[in-house]
Amino acid sequence: MKCKNVFKTMAALAASALIAGSVCMTEAKAHYDEEEKPTWEEVEELLDTYDPDGAYILRVVHDDLGEDVLQWIDSKETLLGEMELMVHESTHSFEHQSNKWHTMDIYTGHQQSVRVTYQEVFPSHEMIADIPESFHQGRFHTYIGDNSENVGANNWGIYGLLDEFSAYCWGLNSVISLYEYFQTEANTKRCWEYYLSSSYSNYLAYAEFNCYILVYAAYAKEHYPDVYQEIMTNEAFKQAYRTIEAKYRSLLTRRNEQLKEFALQHEETIEDGYLTVQGDLHQIEDPYFDELIAWSQKPIYQAIYQELVGDAAEATGFDSEIVQPMSVERSAAVSEQEQTDHSWLWGTVLCLGILTGIVIMIVVITRV
Repeated sequence: MKCKNVFKTMAALAASALIAGSVCMTEAKAHYDEEEKPTWEEVEELLDTYDPDGAYILRVVHDDLGEDVLQWIDSKETLLGEMELMVHESTHSFEHQSNKWHTMDIYTGHQQSVRVTYQEVFPSHEMIADIPESFHQGRFHTYIGDNSENVGANNWGIYGLLDEFSAYCWGLNSVISLYEYFQTEANTKRCWEYYLSSSYSNYLAYAEFNCYILVYAAYAKEHYPDVYQEIMTNEAFKQAYRTIEAKYRSLLTRRNEQLKEFALQHEETIEDGYLTVQGDLHQIEDPYFDELIAWSQKPIYQAIYQELVGDAAEATGFDSEIVQPMSVERSAAVSEQEQTDHSWLWGTVLCLGILTGIVIMIVVITRV
């Protein structure tokens, strides 16, 4: 009887170990106290490994400017969801580090920046009449509309809009660069939701701010010819815009590729602008984005774009695959490689469960 109970106990514990092993394979490798904040060294190491541009921006702001970059992070638990915000806000600090009037150092990547100086501007708010009412949504009210009185994107005109365009670009760059980390070190539903929400928000910002910049220049051409002339002869501004705009589009292309890869690897579906993650729908595309792109391609704005990017226009190309909707259907059968991977995974878990059961059995028997 005692022996029978031992084996019952052993079987129950072995089953528990097997279940626990399975859960551990799908949960995060570490769980943190919800109020425990990461250290600067931990953030620096993470970005040094996956996002060198973000690491450089933060290092300048933290080490040289003495700002607390961790003020944008609530805890270790939310770090991945707030990383792009930290990089975004630190980009603003980086680009205004000179503390000189009408001067910005626009970060262009690879530890390089372009110093942009300017003189005359008019508030971005003035061009509202040239922006269709259907576009009075998203970030419009914050940066252009009635709530923009104390915002740089309004007060500094097209140069403030470029500052925001750059900040959103490098925020998205951080998300895209951390994709490998999400796959290998943070492969949980919550972490993927961080990735999806952050990349979606910054995806929309490209179409919004690129549109605002082009509309501002066109409005200046008609109503403020002196301002327009200064914009078009400001080679530093054009170089910064050209670099950021091309970088941003390349990030959106990479985002599309990553989303498709995620859907295929996890046997999820992308359909009608939504991606499923373990049964939950997450929006990854928006008709508003496509409408802004289409509006920006009107001849008047394309002429402005061509003038801003100059000889680089043909090389970069405004109309790219970022405006193409994605559709990834769940495969009816798992590929042979995926079957092999799954078999290896479950084989490993099963072995761990069996080994754990054997150890427990030996301990129980010796005590009996």
